[in-house]
Amino acid sequence: MAQPNAYYRMQNTLLRRALADALGKQFHVLNIHDLDGTWKAYQYLATEATAASGELAGLTALDYFRIWLYDELGEVMAEELLARGVVINLDDIAATLNLKGPIEVKRLIANGWKPEDAYLSAMRQTVNVMQGYVHRIGQTTLNESIGQYGHMLQGWRRIISPSACSFCRALERIVYRPSDKWVKPHEKCGCTAEPVANALRVQRFLTPADRARNYALAGQIARRKERERARVSASVQEAA
Repeated sequence: MAQPNAYYRMQNTLLRRALADALGKQFHVLNIHDLDGTWKAYQYLATEATAASGELAGLTALDYFRIWLYDELGEVMAEELLARGVVINLDDIAATLNLKGPIEVKRLIANGWKPEDAYLSAMRQTVNVMQGYVHRIGQTTLNESIGQYGHMLQGWRRIISPSACSFCRALERIVYRPSDKWVKPHEKCGCTAEPVANALRVQRFLTPADRARNYALAGQIARRKERERARVSASVQEAA
């Protein structure tokens, strides 16, 4: 399973980079001296780029799940899966682009920011938020596929990336039921989900009480490691 998951992670990374590059260039269509007049042109370009990336993220998730079905169960369901399609809300994208673009620039300037700094901050926010939107489309599509074909699965588990936070690392080896949703993935950690079919790979399934305990424990571990990092950083600064 490692190979399909590595492919899925690589595709998501490439998507995030490509979208960041496209939105960074398209944001300059917005003229800081004429935000309202240049908004429509920017909206069209940025909405198209985000929607295309979102659709590709969803199809990549479906392809990943198809590979998994073939490798684990010997069944090919590509046509049925791809027939479901990927839902993209263009109005939602446009509204978010407006909120994080012209509206955010005006808000920051009104709060005393220099126009150039406000512009760059809004551009960074736009890229981050749209990357998160695309990431969620892929994860939602994968989650729905896991739910749809849950009768073939024993569950799913979290696959962390090298940059994953302490919270995600503490939850890495837990196996969830197919009916359990992929809850609030940390977008910046780049975590993904892997279906589980082989009983030898199942650590244990979670009851609601199990989930509550594990999330609480993960939070405690994450906070402790953050405190440790803060102490080390403070010691280094004092020594300098």
